[in-house]
Amino acid sequence: MASSPSIRPPTIHDVARVAKLSKSTVSNVVRNAVGVHPTTRERVKTAITELGYQTNIVARQLVQRKTSVLGIVIGDLTNPFHAEMAMLVEGLAAAQGYQVMFCNTRADPEAELCGIRSMLEHRVAGLLFLDCKDAAERARHLIPARVPAIFVACRADWGDVVAVDEVAGACAATAYLLAQGHRRIWHRPRLRTRGPCSRTARKATGRPCARQGSR
Repeated sequence: MASSPSIRPPTIHDVARVAKLSKSTVSNVVRNAVGVHPTTRERVKTAITELGYQTNIVARQLVQRKTSVLGIVIGDLTNPFHAEMAMLVEGLAAAQGYQVMFCNTRADPEAELCGIRSMLEHRVAGLLFLDCKDAAERARHLIPARVPAIFVACRADWGDVVAVDEVAGACAATAYLLAQGHRRIWHRPRLRTRGPCSRTARKATGRPCARQGSR
């Protein structure tokens, strides 16, 4: 049984032909460039609607030699914090004309590398690692220097970092509790702030913060 011939999607050349305008004029309208007469703009929009034309983002990116896609690497999208941050980043990216690709690693090293490779194959404009430092370290050798990396709620020495200063925050909280008269202050070792905060507590009380599991 013979397959039906595929229907070629309309191109910008088709729009120019129907609107009886040059391709560059149609391109200016599609890009919403300034300086196009309202009547001309309306002719192009009418032709676009008639043909059902849609912008070929891939072709545009090939011509411009850049993409408007950001890659976001997330440890676990079921985590409410990760999901909320991902939505926020997606909204801010869209406001700047960027789309996003998500890689939900689920703490699976193979899934991490596969997702990051896919993003790089799509020539993402940059990568954002959301609270997944381990994934960033595993993928560091894959990411070329031309691709900027941003680390949110995690840290690495090969990109920009947006994170809370845990040491300063924990010490400020310790100082506040001491000022309120508290003396038995519990501390989670994973925050890696035992040294400065213990010194803050020891200076005020003569003894360091209690660590997890201590009495």
